[in-house]
Amino acid sequence: HWFDCGGAAHVLEAAGGPGRQWRLSPDAAQRLTALRVGHGANETGGYLYGGYDFALKQLYVVAVSDVPPGTKQSAAAIDLGPAGRTRFERQIERRAGGKLARIGTWHSHPRSGPGMSAKDRKTMEKFRGGDRDNGVPTLLVISSPKGNGAHLWV
Repeated sequence: HWFDCGGAAHVLEAAGGPGRQWRLSPDAAQRLTALRVGHGANETGGYLYGGYDFALKQLYVVAVSDVPPGTKQSAAAIDLGPAGRTRFERQIERRAGGKLARIGTWHSHPRSGPGMSAKDRKTMEKFRGGDRDNGVPTLLVISSPKGNGAHLWV
């Protein structure tokens, strides 16, 4: 099932979803915007870290990584390198002691809105296999000048 979450608030309901929410901490929201703006006209992206509360049907994003090594970027596309390779991500792992997990990916749409493209759907499908094997939903956040949108596959 696909659920699209919209709006610029830090707590977002999944449109059409059965009470699912994603929560973006203020620090993560600021970092997401700063990383998007800092890369100008090129798409950029990285990984999202946080946790799940399956009983409450909520995802918590508390950290946002920058572009990992091995990423291919252009004005119209991004293909993320493997997770866990940035200094920021290694600090998260060390400081959190295994309490935070990679819970999704993010990328920017610098000249459009936070809606999904056909390539975004393929990216989600790529990550869905591993997430399904681990029993977790797949989260893709798109940051744009028009706001942040979350796309959730459960």
